[in-house]
Amino acid sequence: HGPNLLKPPPELIDNEEEWEIEVIDGRPVGRGFNYLVHYIGYSDTENRWIPMSQLRNAKDTIAKYHERHPSAPKPQNLAQFLSGKSKPTPKRAPGVSTS
Repeated sequence: HGPNLLKPPPELIDNEEEWEIEVIDGRPVGRGFNYLVHYIGYSDTENRWIPMSQLRNAKDTIAKYHERHPSAPKPQNLAQFLSGKSKPTPKRAPGVSTS
């Protein structure tokens, strides 16, 4: 067994729980794009692939990932997504704050 880590509590944003994240990878999936997300303060076993459409509150984190990894795969609509001019997406998923 690994160390027993105390997990940071989520923040409450617009009455929804969200966690601070770091993007550690990205990949195309069908017609969409997913990012591998590490939850800050959590074990790597908690990392999850999250659709870009559910990471609207993490645009700065996604931009920083692509700045650090310029040759990494990126979605065709990345600039649109980061500028906020992308098409409306479903309600955001919990767990995607960058505070």
